[in-house]
Amino acid sequence: MFESSRHEYTVKFCPSDEPEDLEALLNKMSEEGWELYTLHETESKKGGLQYNCIFFREFGDDEAEDIVDVDDFKTKMEKMMNPSNEPYEECKELQSRIAQKQKDICKIKSLLDSASDNMDRNKLNDEMSGHLKELNSLKNQLSDAIDPINMFDRINQDKLTIIISDELVDLVDITKTGDLVSETVNLRQKLADELGYVIPAIKFTDSETLEANEYRIDVRGLKVLSGLVYPGHRRLQVGQSNISRKPKDAIGDTDIITGESVFWIEESKTKSYWEQGLTPAQVIANNLEHIVCQYVEEILDYNDINNYIDLVSNHNLYLIDNLIPDYLSIGDLRYIFAGLIREKISVKDLVFIFERINDFVQVTVEKEVLLEKIRTALGRQICNKIADTNGNIYGIEISEQLAESMEEMLVQGEERDYFDSKNPKINKLIKNVISIVKDADYDISNMAVVAPAFIRLQLFHLFEQFIPGLSVISRNEVVRSYNLEIFKNINSL
Repeated sequence: MFESSRHEYTVKFCPSDEPEDLEALLNKMSEEGWELYTLHETESKKGGLQYNCIFFREFGDDEAEDIVDVDDFKTKMEKMMNPSNEPYEECKELQSRIAQKQKDICKIKSLLDSASDNMDRNKLNDEMSGHLKELNSLKNQLSDAIDPINMFDRINQDKLTIIISDELVDLVDITKTGDLVSETVNLRQKLADELGYVIPAIKFTDSETLEANEYRIDVRGLKVLSGLVYPGHRRLQVGQSNISRKPKDAIGDTDIITGESVFWIEESKTKSYWEQGLTPAQVIANNLEHIVCQYVEEILDYNDINNYIDLVSNHNLYLIDNLIPDYLSIGDLRYIFAGLIREKISVKDLVFIFERINDFVQVTVEKEVLLEKIRTALGRQICNKIADTNGNIYGIEISEQLAESMEEMLVQGEERDYFDSKNPKINKLIKNVISIVKDADYDISNMAVVAPAFIRLQLFHLFEQFIPGLSVISRNEVVRSYNLEIFKNINSL
């Protein structure tokens, strides 16, 4: 394809606040036969802005260290998602460029000594001036690179990171499809509108250590989920679009969240389906939605709570002044809000929630008890989330007597008490509920485990691991306008 017109490319960087450097770079590259391909202003690793310049020219015999063939150009573009080198590599590169620049200057000096024509001398002097400016700029960059203060920038930890393999780079390249970027923006808006939860900025980066078509989601630098997606394909499952079995040429897969069997088929083959499945970007965004709720305790921070407080203060400052710090700390409020968001209970009605907290702290300041009381106050919202179109909630009820005996099985953890799934009796309960849900005639979104309030939260954390999407409620949360239909009672283990 490229035999008749083969090109080579090179990538150059220069600070955006030094116009002379950019001018010198463009002039130098032009003299060497390079043409500007693209120029973008991006944030450098040191916090400032820099120009990323890509130049190209017809392929020649001379080779340069940072030149790649057109066949490898995509890989070079992928690396531009995170163009800054590590400090050691950056330092070595700058030292090499300074040494080369000094050689160029010495060469021009020798040409000046032998030049007799004034026109030649003027041209060489201009060239010398340009090289000296570039040399001075490189020395300044080296001085910045070896400054210990830069190490403090490395101490910060990104809350959310999506890491992708080389094959998935187009998903975050906004000059191409960039679907994943727009899907995460859509997710942020959705969670803000539905839950009042604003997820933080997401860092996108690539890694050569991942398998082909693999992606990974990290929370605060630690892996929480990874999977495979296939560009140019759509993900479906048996039952969608009247599909009774996996097509012969489909790629088999498993939904990471639900554990259900799914498959990927080429996008062109889905056009005849009334349901065209999920794109790779939509699959990653769906999994990210699950993760940001599951790990909300690690993501929601004091700044987020202060933002909530500021919004409430604009409506009723008394609600804040009466509450903080006399009754509750910012940490207590974070616990309550994170607990609601984790179970996908909206906190958008901030004034109402703070009013109820003000009421309840007159009775108790225990954050665990306050969370359950707030849930009771938000019962109408909880029921609306679970109920079917007829207002019915289908319940699997844990009896009071069983709940009391289970309370003795709680294991004391650093942050909260929990049920150990390895406990034979607890494991039996898990299998029992899984079987009930699987055999039920109702959609899981309309079902709930109903348990006494004193073990409700611990049961939620238990079942969340094995039956994602199954709600756990107490009878206190069911309001009169909804019908709780208990279709299964569990009285013993």
